[in-house]
Amino acid sequence: MTSIIKIRRKREIVILTDGLGREPNGAAQTCGKCTMLPRAPALMASRGIPLMTNIAAAHCTTWSFDRLVAEGADVYRTIFQQYSAALPEVKQLAGREEVSLAGWSEVEQRFAIYLLVPDNRYESAGIKPFTFTEQQEPIGIAPGPLTEEQGAPLFDLDAEKFDLLVDGRRVMEMQQSWAPEYRAAIGVHVMCYRVNQSGVSASVVYRWPEDHEPTARA
Repeated sequence: MTSIIKIRRKREIVILTDGLGREPNGAAQTCGKCTMLPRAPALMASRGIPLMTNIAAAHCTTWSFDRLVAEGADVYRTIFQQYSAALPEVKQLAGREEVSLAGWSEVEQRFAIYLLVPDNRYESAGIKPFTFTEQQEPIGIAPGPLTEEQGAPLFDLDAEKFDLLVDGRRVMEMQQSWAPEYRAAIGVHVMCYRVNQSGVSASVVYRWPEDHEPTARA
C-alpha cells in the first residue's frame, strides 16, 4: 500500500514514495521502493514488492529506456513467477503489486511513464497483465481518494508547479487520512527520485517525526 506520486514535467519525471515497509511479522522497517537505472536513464518503482523490481532492474542495468519498455515486462514476468512459486509472501502481496517505469525515450524524444500489474485488475481500463501501458496523466497519485470529497483538494495540482516538499508531504498526509489501512502503510519519509536526460538522482525531502509514523499493522 505504498504511496507513489508520479509527476511528468517538460524536462524531468519525478517519483515520490514513502519509506515505510513491513517485516513478515508486521514490524515496521524503512524500505526503498524505487530503483534507479542510471544508464537508461530510468526509474522503476513498486507499490507492493520492491524486491521484484530490484531483481528485475539488476537484469537490465545496461538497457536503454526504450528497450526496458519493449522487453522489460517479460523479464519482470519471469522473475515474478519464479519468486511467487518459491515464496508465499510474494504470492500473498501480488494483489498489491504495481510497477511504474519512468524515463526518457531516445526513440520518441520525450519523457514517459508506464504501468505494469501482474493480474487483470485494471483490464477494464485497457491494462493487460505483465504489459507496460503508458500513463497519460501528468500527475498520478496512488492510492487514490475513496470519495469525491477526499479528491477535491487534488484538482488544482499542476505538474510544473508541484512543490516536492510542500505538496509531496501534503498529498501523502492526505492519503494517510483517507483510510486506516493507508495510515498504517504510509510513513517514515517522503523520498524523491528524479530522472532527466542526464541521469537519475534521489533524496529525502521530508522525514516525519517518530510520533507521526504509523505503527499499526496494515
